[in-house]
Formats: sequence, C-alpha cells, structure tokens
Amino acid sequence: MKFTRRFKIIALAAVSTLAVGGALAAVYADGEVNSRFITETVYNLNRVKILESNTSSLRPGSVYDVATYFESLLRAPMPGYNYEFIDSGLGATEPLYPMYQKGNQASYGQLIPALFDDKARHIDHRSSLTTPEGCKVDSAYLLRHITEYPDDMFKKEREEGYTRVVVRLEHYTKLRPDAQCGRHVAHDPDPNFDPMEFMWKHREAMTFADFPQDQLWRFEAKLSVNWPMIEQRGYERTLFDLRDLEKNSLWYYPDGHSFDYGVNTPRPQTDLDAFKLPSQTVVQADAKLQGDYPLSRLLKPDEFGKVVAYLNGNPFPGYDASKEPGHDVLRLADVTGNNAYTSGLKLEKIKNVVEDVTNMDHFRLVGMTLKPQEPHLDKDWAGERIVPQIRFVFQLINPRDPAHVYENLFLHLKWDTADRLADEKTRGEQQAYFLKRLDEVTKARESGNGDAAVRDLIQEFTKARPVHSISFSSTLTGTWIFGNIERDNKTQELTPLKTIRQGIDYGYYSSVFDTDLLRAEIEKSDGARKAELQKTLDALTVTTFRDPKRMDVHALRFNTVSCAQCHQMSGRDGVHMSINDGINDKIKTPAIVSEYYFHEADAQLKGDMQKWLASAAH
Repeated sequence: MKFTRRFKIIALAAVSTLAVGGALAAVYADGEVNSRFITETVYNLNRVKILESNTSSLRPGSVYDVATYFESLLRAPMPGYNYEFIDSGLGATEPLYPMYQKGNQASYGQLIPALFDDKARHIDHRSSLTTPEGCKVDSAYLLRHITEYPDDMFKKEREEGYTRVVVRLEHYTKLRPDAQCGRHVAHDPDPNFDPMEFMWKHREAMTFADFPQDQLWRFEAKLSVNWPMIEQRGYERTLFDLRDLEKNSLWYYPDGHSFDYGVNTPRPQTDLDAFKLPSQTVVQADAKLQGDYPLSRLLKPDEFGKVVAYLNGNPFPGYDASKEPGHDVLRLADVTGNNAYTSGLKLEKIKNVVEDVTNMDHFRLVGMTLKPQEPHLDKDWAGERIVPQIRFVFQLINPRDPAHVYENLFLHLKWDTADRLADEKTRGEQQAYFLKRLDEVTKARESGNGDAAVRDLIQEFTKARPVHSISFSSTLTGTWIFGNIERDNKTQELTPLKTIRQGIDYGYYSSVFDTDLLRAEIEKSDGARKAELQKTLDALTVTTFRDPKRMDVHALRFNTVSCAQCHQMSGRDGVHMSINDGINDKIKTPAIVSEYYFHEADAQLKGDMQKWLASAAH
C-alpha cells in the first residue's frame, strides 16, 4: 500500500496530541507566506443545493457549483485548515462569505475515520476572521454524511445523487459603525453574546432545530446538500498565501467602481463625432423614462402571454418536459412558500407568485443598451451575422411596495435596427444609419438635452419592426434559469428558441445543468471535437474568485456558451443590468451594469466582432 499524506496524518496526529502542542503552535515564522505541516491538499468541485436559508445571498432552492481549494494542517490539539473559495458558479456577485479562511476542525477523532470512509464524514469546521471593511466573521461549517439522517429525510435529494449535508452558521459583527459587510446583515458588537462560543457549543447539531431558537436570528443560517463532482487529493497548485487573509473583502470590487469600471478608451467611429465610448451604449432609466415606457407600451398582451406560458413550464403547446435535456424546466407551480424574493439584504417568502409575475404593471424599466455590432446565430444562415439592436431590461417590482424591486425575475426585450434577412449591402446601409442616429442621440445627451432624443430613438426603432426576441432570467425557484423567445424569420411568429452550442442541445431552459451536458459531451468525444469542447469548458473554469477570465469577451461568446454559462462566469446576479439595490454606499448610479458588458461594448466599438467574423469565414 502506498503511504500518502493521508496516512502520514495518522502518525503525526498521534504525536501531536501527546506532546508537541507548543511546537505546532508556531506554525510559520514572520515573513513566511505559506503554512507549515500541510498534510493534504484537496481540490473540490461540488454541486450544492440550498434547502433552507435566511439570507439574500443564497436563496432557498438555489443550485450551483462550488470550486474550492483546501489545505489540511497538522496542529495541536485540533487539526487546522486553510480554505480558498474559488468559484460559486454565480458570476461576479458579492462574495457569499470570505473567500480566504483559516481555522480548525473539531478533532482528529472526526478527521481520521473520514480518510477511509466517505460515510464517516462528520467533521465540524470553524473559523474567525476580520475583513478590510471592518467586519468580523465567525462561522461554523458542520459537515455530515446524508446516511446519518433518517431515510425519510432528503429523500428527493438522495435520488438526485446528493451524499453530504452541510449545516452552516455565520455571524457578522461591525467593528466600525459605518462598516458595510457585502450582502450580509451585520450586527453591532454585543458584549453579552459570543457567536463562536454559541456555534461551537452546539456543533453536534444536525438541523437548525437543534440550536436554541432564541439566538438563531443573529446568524446567517444555511442548510444544504452537496455531492462531489470532482475531488482531487494531492492537488498541485500554488499553496495558500497567508497574505490573502488581509484581502478578504466582502465586496467583489472592494474599492467600489465607476459606472463603466474604467473601460473608457475612446474608439472613434468612421464619420461619427460623439459616439465612441462603451458608457454611451447604456441609457439608465430615470423615473420619467420608466413612466413613459411601462412594459405594456413595448409588449402586446399576447406577446407577454407567451412569456408567462414559458415561465409556467409550457413554452409551446404539446411541450414534453420529460425530454428537456437538463431536466431544468421552470414552472410557476414549483414556486412554493419555501422560496423567497430577495431585495438587497431583505428576504421575503413568496406567497402568490402567479399574481405577482403575470401582471405587466409589476415590471419596471431598468434601462436600455445600444448594440451597434451585435453578432447573431440563426438557423437561416451559417455562422454569425452582425445585426445591430436596441435592448431593454425590465425588473420585477414588489407590488406591495412598488418603491422596491425584486432580484428574482428580469425580462430582456430586443429590437433589430436593421433587416436581418436583407442582403449585405442593405444591412450595411441600415447599420450606418443606426450609427448616425446613435451619434445624434449621444450629442444631445452630452449637451443635457438627451431626454427627447432618447424617446425619439425608442419610438423610431420599436415602431419600425416588431420585437425580435424576449428572454427571461429567473431565480423564482432559487436556481437561475433562462429562456428565450425569438421571432421566426418566415412565419414572423414569436416561438421558443432552443439553445444549441457547438452541436450540444441545451434545451429550451438554460441553467447550471448546462455544464453537466457539456462535460458529458466531452467525455464521449475524441480528437478535434474533444479539444474544441474542452477549450469551452476551460474558458468557464476560473482559478481564483476574481479571475480576470470572467471578463474575457474573446473566450465568453454566445456562439459557444449558453446564457447560464455566461452568468456562471460574469453576470452580476444573473443579468447584465439591474436597478441599484443601494446596499453599497460607494455605488450611486441608478442602475448597475456588469463589467463584462462594458468589455463587450468596447469590443463592438473596436470592430472586434467584424474581425472575428471575417476570421471565421476563412
């Protein structure tokens, strides 16, 4: 039998618990950036399903993939660990909790049996750390195997393949009165309550019911199940850098960001004077524009009805949900009282989803984007074709408190500004005219007289052609699910559109399960096709939470990835534009647009889309 690190830990643990507590306390000297006595390194890619949650950062029902790196450390009297949260599959959102953690496990008596038997994975973890914005985070991560629970618990999840249960508590304390702790509710210091003492005293808990209920309100509490899709022991990568513990911001952008994230290099356009910046492709909707353009002014009742049917698991008559490739059909009937609306830091149980989402008055305009060089896939032509568009984003409001919006449902309306079926010369002329109009509107906006010009632009191009496509982004069930309705070129009817990328049929609904289908296709492929698909998976795989790859528009293009996969990498809470929820005092703009959007807009203004298409044609 080969003696690997997991066997060495047994012998070393025996020694450590006897006599060398003092020696192991000095685990690294001043100036060292890695821990000593690392007994195991593990990379995990876990599928996670949130069953219970009282926090807006993770909605009940959410399913996502978590990538982590873990170092097991020989310590006395308890084993220690370093932990890096690499990816949540939720895009460039605020961290679900500190990305870098250092702590300890309860005992070697828990750890050693788990090295030999996965069903013995009953291991309690804890950590306590501070963040740059002045927040103290105490957390307990209580890992159990699903077989420890009665057979009638988690019955559906067992059938789905989940094997582990996690009871997680986190407590956020403000160390400064003005501290903002990301998407987390933080408390003022309480000298009469020690959150870590409370969690560790009750660490044998199997469910939330096992904790004293009078104090549980203080914590962010999440109960989840997971199963390891990949568990690679002896994982080789750069060791955990202890200095990263000083960079543990609870914001994706710790210093805030400008509206365009500094993506502001002028890209002069031929024969145009003003239109040359990515930020000029975005029109944030003020109250006047929102009032002038309710959803009912842009969509006909029958068009909205098609969206409602799609949301209710019936994208077209006769649709067979059992044949959906990812088995990720969205049905309003599946939204229960266990699901929740989220708005900033608030979480509200969903009581009547049908009444809330089937009324056009319950959606508010977030803004409009101008896409001068938008590449399109279409069944009626080979490859991609440039068709400029204007797009509108609408967000679900709280009908009982219309001043606030929910983050659970967005609608995206798209109008072509050129005839997509016309010959190349005609399309070029129409595109040039659209650019001229954008230049005129930009001049008006910069002179302070843009309101009328924007409205004229909207009227002109939404009246010239019917809406070309309507897509939705939903997390009503907790999991982000996307769908798209597109106008058929021949019949001119709006019909649901399958997502097919690189020959992979992702179905009518797009979700986290898309990447399962990609992995399955890679597994059964070989040669050039296998390499091509692996390149796509690599583009979707980050090596650290703030990996610049998230913003790489060269790798993340809709000719290769689905909506859900793009969101997995770069979408801010699932969409490219949303109404500012106000939880970050450093961000004052009415809307928040993702950084990825501006890189994509910059690529369009540089003419990269045209270059890519020309290259693909040869």
